[in-house]
Amino acid sequence: MKINRMNPYDGESKTAAFFDLETDEGIIIKGFTLVESSNGLFASAPSEKGKDDKYYDKVLMSNELKNQLNELAISHYDQLKNNWPNFMNYNSDIFNIRIIVFYLLF
Repeated sequence: MKINRMNPYDGESKTAAFFDLETDEGIIIKGFTLVESSNGLFASAPSEKGKDDKYYDKVLMSNELKNQLNELAISHYDQLKNNWPNFMNYNSDIFNIRIIVFYLLF
């Protein structure tokens, strides 16, 4: 498996990034989240809210596979973070560019 896409999140939550996973068979599973907790980063599977207001994972996997996914996602995140000079300012930079373009056009 490999990370197909990872986008950092620079907001007011514990979410560090969103990512999609591609299996060895070529199946892409969208909607994973990398979350910052008191114990460090961990990958969270896509989930949906049930009628009982609890969240349920939409992708079920063994503990071994979860551990592999955590290692893969954290490694990918660290590589992005180390190779991207403005990693944590990505979202705010895009927002600022949009404002400047809007201002110039109107």
